[in-house]
Amino acid sequence: MHHRFPVLDGAGLEVATIELYQQDGHWWIERSRFVTPFRHIVDDGKVAALMRAIKDHQWAALDRVDGELLPWYCRRCACNYAAELWSVSKVLDEEAESSGLDSHRGRCPQGHERTLEA
Repeated sequence: MHHRFPVLDGAGLEVATIELYQQDGHWWIERSRFVTPFRHIVDDGKVAALMRAIKDHQWAALDRVDGELLPWYCRRCACNYAAELWSVSKVLDEEAESSGLDSHRGRCPQGHERTLEA
């Protein structure tokens, strides 16, 4: 079973997709790539609620499920924006031993800032 849902902006245009599907005995949620890919196992008991929230375009509720699920979503505007409309920057952790990359921050077209992906 595989479900593909559009992520819509304020004008109703598709800016990305979210997929819910079963693979290897698990439910997975995956979204279009923004800065990095996102794919996680979903608890069987949460699949129906997630599917309803996605179908009903309840972006704020989905954003609360996982802050990295909807990197296109500006919490202050309560709207999704296409990836190319975000101004994205890397936040470096100088104490990190490997790459030093801590997270990605973004600024929506209205100037609101948020962590996009940690």
